[in-house]
Amino acid sequence: MPTEARNRDAFKDYILTDAMEAGIVLTGAEVKSIRLGRASWSGSYAAVEKNNVFLYGLHIEPYQYDTTRDKTDSYDPTHPRKLLLKAKEIQKLKAATQAEGFTLVPLKLYFKKALIKVELALGKGKKKFDKRAEMKRKTQERETERFFKYK
Repeated sequence: MPTEARNRDAFKDYILTDAMEAGIVLTGAEVKSIRLGRASWSGSYAAVEKNNVFLYGLHIEPYQYDTTRDKTDSYDPTHPRKLLLKAKEIQKLKAATQAEGFTLVPLKLYFKKALIKVELALGKGKKKFDKRAEMKRKTQERETERFFKYK
């Protein structure tokens, strides 16, 4: 049973600053599906709308043993999910995303006791040359470690 789902692309694509924890509104079947590791982050992001924060693009597969839904009901696995934050935190995020050009990036989805939490961070998008420079730095570090390991 996976204890968390990480958004690996967030660290590659964004320069991350402030991180915070938020609750998420889910159905029971979605929680069971997440416990089975059926969540995908591809293209997900968060946004502030009318003093609420919503998570878009988080794909949670339907739980296969869900008996509460009819088979004719349509379930959208990527529907927007409301995030639970305090009013001061929402105002801070709203100000940062509007004035300073930051984006709300979800980093990970994890269990805290019986609850599921989302870790959000403020991030600015990296330029292509930033990504290349970081890859070059990492490969150089790896090569020097390898060199000293065998010497």
